[in-house]
Amino acid sequence: MPDLVRDSRSPESFSDQEPSFEVRLEIFDKWKNHNKFWHLVVHDNFVVRHWGRHGSKGQWSVHRAWNSWGAKTAAEDLVQQKRRKGYKPQANVLDRFAREI
Repeated sequence: MPDLVRDSRSPESFSDQEPSFEVRLEIFDKWKNHNKFWHLVVHDNFVVRHWGRHGSKGQWSVHRAWNSWGAKTAAEDLVQQKRRKGYKPQANVLDRFAREI
């Protein structure tokens, strides 16, 4: 995986840019008390992550790669790590409600 370096920029500094890669994953298991979201966005050579429990404000991190290819490759590796842990593409609100019944 290409190296990512933590960056001091805030996620808001990318709000006017169109992402080149974006994925939203979640894990939901009421028996294990898992109710988490994970959102990753790539802007040029920056990887912006947002994660937390559903209903919370969550946490953010911004990392920089040497180039856009490195950022996209690192993002794909991070997505695969989350999928191995059981995260799945984010469902819509109705699907989530149906699981809780």
